[in-house]
Amino acid sequence: MTARSPAGTRTPTRPYTVPFFRHRLPLSRALPLLLAALLFSSVAVIATVTTSALDRSLSGQLDAELTLLAERSAGTAVATGQATVSPDDPVPPGLTRWPQARMVSVDLRDGRVRAGYIDDSDHPAYHQLDADQIAALMRLPVNGQLYTVQLPDLGAYRAVAFKDTSGARQVTAVPTAEVSETIAQYTLVQLLVIAVAGIGAVLLGWLLIRRALHPLEIVAGTAQRVASRELATGDETITERIPDAFVDDVTEVGRVAGSFNRMLTHIDEAFAVRRRSERKLRRFVADASHELRTPLASIRGYTQLVLRESGDLPPEAVEQLGRVRAESERMSDLVEDLLLLARLDNEPVIRREPVDLRGLLIDAVADAHAAGPGHHWQLDLDASRPLEVLGDENSLRQVLVNLLANARVHTPEGTNVVLAAHAEPVPVTAGRVTGADSADPSQPGASTGSSTRGGDADEGAGGRLGGIRAARERRRQARAQARNAAPTVPEARPDAGRVRIEVRDDGQGIPPDKLDSVFDRFVKADDSRARLNGGSTGLGLSIVLALVHAHGGSVSVTSHQATPEDPSHGTVFTVLLPMLPAEPDEPDVPEEPDAQAGRLGA
Repeated sequence: MTARSPAGTRTPTRPYTVPFFRHRLPLSRALPLLLAALLFSSVAVIATVTTSALDRSLSGQLDAELTLLAERSAGTAVATGQATVSPDDPVPPGLTRWPQARMVSVDLRDGRVRAGYIDDSDHPAYHQLDADQIAALMRLPVNGQLYTVQLPDLGAYRAVAFKDTSGARQVTAVPTAEVSETIAQYTLVQLLVIAVAGIGAVLLGWLLIRRALHPLEIVAGTAQRVASRELATGDETITERIPDAFVDDVTEVGRVAGSFNRMLTHIDEAFAVRRRSERKLRRFVADASHELRTPLASIRGYTQLVLRESGDLPPEAVEQLGRVRAESERMSDLVEDLLLLARLDNEPVIRREPVDLRGLLIDAVADAHAAGPGHHWQLDLDASRPLEVLGDENSLRQVLVNLLANARVHTPEGTNVVLAAHAEPVPVTAGRVTGADSADPSQPGASTGSSTRGGDADEGAGGRLGGIRAARERRRQARAQARNAAPTVPEARPDAGRVRIEVRDDGQGIPPDKLDSVFDRFVKADDSRARLNGGSTGLGLSIVLALVHAHGGSVSVTSHQATPEDPSHGTVFTVLLPMLPAEPDEPDVPEEPDAQAGRLGA
């Protein structure tokens, strides 16, 4: 997302972030977990509140009961008409007048302590308190306030210390165990109910959510299938649709499904319109190019005829006629390139036969040296090992010619250009070849094979390379006879490896903003330099891309321009072609004793 600042520029805004669990889990899992979390949190709060309220209520009842017992114990002497208690009676008067299970009573009168409690057995009996228990009760302040005290061997009690009507100190206490047991039982019941009801609610919610999200899963699956297809070319027809059973105008998911279907229909219609437009454009380009061939040939012919008889013409007219001839030739080349691209667009299938690339590489470097003697041409090739691919020899030759011509046209004189080729095994991990593992383009001679200047390549091609070309011709004739005897077409197996062809130069490099479009049609990285070096149609690399793809290969480019931090510069074009498996019964190519393997010149 972007937002427009007051100055009018677009500034990025932070995208909306979802909760962690939704960011990590699908909705079919996140929503049940969210439901369970909310449910258990709500029930836990309710259970805590109700348990606390019950505890306060029971504790209040216990305190009221204790207060009543204390008041009755304080008024025992007055109510019975006895102001004093017999010294021989060890039981506190509160226990005898108001007996209650596990009630504790302490009476301090005339310097004598009478303390006891009633047990809660089937046959209640009076028991005297020991010294520790009496000491714990006697520490209570005599203020009529209720306290919780822990009595040894008896547990927790609520107790109150007071003075009766005669001024004697008394302590009355009742146990809190019953309240604690009630709260514990209530809590246990709540936990069981929460567990059973919560698990049932979560399962039911999970089923309902899965059912509600099932149309959304259908939408996601359809979107993934559409996204996995190659739609960039526009040749695909999108047939995937969400079933009508999941489309409605009521639910949100149903509306999304309907909108998604309409979007796919619009995209499919747009692709159809694009395909029709491209077919019309290709047909127009092909027809126009075909119709232009005859008049352009006539222009070239008449121009050459006039130039042969230009003795009576002024120098300005001769120069202008020369420019007309050059432009007509460039226009003819453009027309031929357009016709070739139109043919490849309509019928990308080419003729396939075994082709040894070694001879094509040698010829390509020799031709490049003849066309651009100001450049330093080098060939890096292991000539002792066949580099056989399955394809059309003329098309592969044009690939090499176009790549070398591109290096010649778009780099200044004195540039080092290396044409390297070698066989390599198929990598274990598949990945996109970007040329990153190529040699440094600023070091044209850095390679594992031998290299030489282009000036020596065409000079020594007729001598030391005669054995290579003769062996290649014999191999071609043998395969032609084999095809006549048994009409089988060899296949390039994926496990046979591939041929890696690189065109490296140490020129100024391609600007980064044009690197992604170098294979587009009518794209020129440097129009002024291309025009200075003889002109360029802007279709050479497009033809390379189409021909390499027609051979089942790939082509890529990497380039680097010099910077103050890194002065290296140059460009590398990499072509990968599937290689034919080697024939075990075929003899190796003979090599002259005085020539090193792959050495193309002195």
